[in-house]
Amino acid sequence: MKRGGLVLINLFLILLFAFILIPKTSISGFSVLSSGRITDGNLDELRVGARVECLKNSQCLDGFECIENNCIDDGLVYIKNVKLSGGARNLNIGDKINSIKSILTKADLPYVLSSGELVKIKGRVIEYFYSQSILIGDYEMTFNGLEVLENKPVFTYRLMFSNPIDFSDEDFHGQVLKILGKEYIIDGKSDNSEIVLVFDDKKIKIRNNKRFNLGKTFLEENQMKIDYNDNGLVNGIIIEFFKNIGEIKDSENFKDNVFGSIKLNKKFNDVEIEIVK
Repeated sequence: MKRGGLVLINLFLILLFAFILIPKTSISGFSVLSSGRITDGNLDELRVGARVECLKNSQCLDGFECIENNCIDDGLVYIKNVKLSGGARNLNIGDKINSIKSILTKADLPYVLSSGELVKIKGRVIEYFYSQSILIGDYEMTFNGLEVLENKPVFTYRLMFSNPIDFSDEDFHGQVLKILGKEYIIDGKSDNSEIVLVFDDKKIKIRNNKRFNLGKTFLEENQMKIDYNDNGLVNGIIIEFFKNIGEIKDSENFKDNVFGSIKLNKKFNDVEIEIVK
């Protein structure tokens, strides 16, 4: 056999072995690397199937972000903080900080608490919508700041789905959950007992009843909860944030230690929730 023919055969064998050895799993006719990242081409097929403008920021032009499936100019001013008082009324000593606003939704923080969706194609397009909210704790205004209560969170973050999600289903691996204005990729190692979210080089592992110890003097801890339906699928993610015993004093703040995004600020006669990117 001529030398040129041997070179072609060897090249073919190299390409064949490379194709076989690259780890991948099948996903609705697509393929996704074991890292759990769906390619932009796959995401574009999902976007077209769902008939939306975008499913993540990369599907928008530079200078635009994907917000509720629309590409919106990121130069627009988004509300990133909201006071817990109402109108002209401030919170006074003895008031509970949730007496005027007890829950924050996208009506209060339209960008960072925006809704979104995941998409699945199994012969037909199935859309799974989700919404975000922040529940305010039952803390009381004092002379010096806020009274910290045992067994009661300062605030609670909730992300709830319109239909139960099977996070072990590879169709969702590599898709994006937009949480508090940041895009978190659903990692390929996710399942219903542990949801792994990736932001830049940071991984957040969400497990039911996972706790974060706050110190020996306080029995309560921050706690993650996965809400399941009767079939063990995920209805939503709930994270409660507690503070160790001691007041949150004037001009102090309390920040979540999971996403690093939600901050409660105590400012004299008022309290505000601020979202930090």
